[in-house]
Amino acid sequence: LALHPSGATLLVGFTARLRLFNVLHNELQPYRDLSVSKARSVQYSHGGHFFAVASSITVSLFDSVTLQEIANFQGHAAPVRLVTFGSNDLSLYSAGLDGAVFGWDLSTGDRLEEVGALSSPAPCAQGLVVQVPAAPFESMAGRGGRKASEVGRMGSGGDGAGK
Repeated sequence: LALHPSGATLLVGFTARLRLFNVLHNELQPYRDLSVSKARSVQYSHGGHFFAVASSITVSLFDSVTLQEIANFQGHAAPVRLVTFGSNDLSLYSAGLDGAVFGWDLSTGDRLEEVGALSSPAPCAQGLVVQVPAAPFESMAGRGGRKASEVGRMGSGGDGAGK
């Protein structure tokens, strides 16, 4: 579930599809369905021009206007549980059920960094804290690299529904 920054569009992931709704005064009006199955996490970029969808072990990046998939990121060994954009919308971060966290450069499609599986894999990631350089193109070496770390874990037996 993700609300566009303008508040005009809502993304909802279902088992067999991703549905977009127009948010009207007193109702949600279905707008379009996309063929994305098992969407576990959806997130709009801060500017609203992109949205990311975690489906199985893949993260897909879509253009919010054309609804076309513009990038596909792979590398997780277990299903991706959470996606989030860096504050400058130039990077995307994903966390998998195996505890691995990846950073992706949206301008090149390259992986920025990888935080290996945690010593005790969490059943699901609750959230990510993302620290990006102050300057948009500041060297990663100059700051010791970008950091992405998992915070907050649910107790065993939960799937994150309703939280």
